[in-house]
Amino acid sequence: MTSITWILITVSLVLLVTFLPRVGLIAIYKTYRAAHEREQVEDALKHLLDREQQGRHASPESLAGTLDVQRNW
Repeated sequence: MTSITWILITVSLVLLVTFLPRVGLIAIYKTYRAAHEREQVEDALKHLLDREQQGRHASPESLAGTLDVQRNW
């Protein structure tokens, strides 16, 4: 086989692995992002509930600390 054929086969395989629905790299990344976002929401709700049960108010700073994100001013 010529080198052009090998290049076309390689490019085709890379595109297939990247864009294949449900099992490709992009699909896996989207699934990861959705799970991470859902986990962040659950952690935020848990923090708010814990603070309420302690009789304290949750501040934006405490919520940002719980979620390990920076608070934008």
